[in-house]
Amino acid sequence: MRADEIEFRGKETCSKKWVYGHFCKDDDDKYVISFWERPVFLTNAEVFPETVGQYTGIKYRTGEKVYEGDIVKWRNISGLEDGKGQVVWDSDYCGFYIIDKEDGIFCESLYDFTQYRAFMGKKIGNIHDNPELLKGEEC
Repeated sequence: MRADEIEFRGKETCSKKWVYGHFCKDDDDKYVISFWERPVFLTNAEVFPETVGQYTGIKYRTGEKVYEGDIVKWRNISGLEDGKGQVVWDSDYCGFYIIDKEDGIFCESLYDFTQYRAFMGKKIGNIHDNPELLKGEEC
């Protein structure tokens, strides 16, 4: 991933809207995402720490960016069964993975999934706005 593609998202504490940009902790240990609001104004937004997720460097077929915390749904290569899971970062293996919603185990790396299985996944939500999607309810 190139340095200009490193991006984070988080839910702003005031507006509860998603903001996208560079992530840091300020001097008061608040979680902040900085972004350009207009070409000349750099804005800092305090975000809820639990909502911060990194862009994986991968995009869905629609061109939308895949972020840590996204909930994805896919059809397996065989075409016979659907899967649903959450995009997570695993620091032991230094990579993004999809955790299956049914059994909570790693399906496989997100990179392998997109490269070798002709990723037919689509984003159906994220764990912060749609946690019910991982509880077995229909999408």
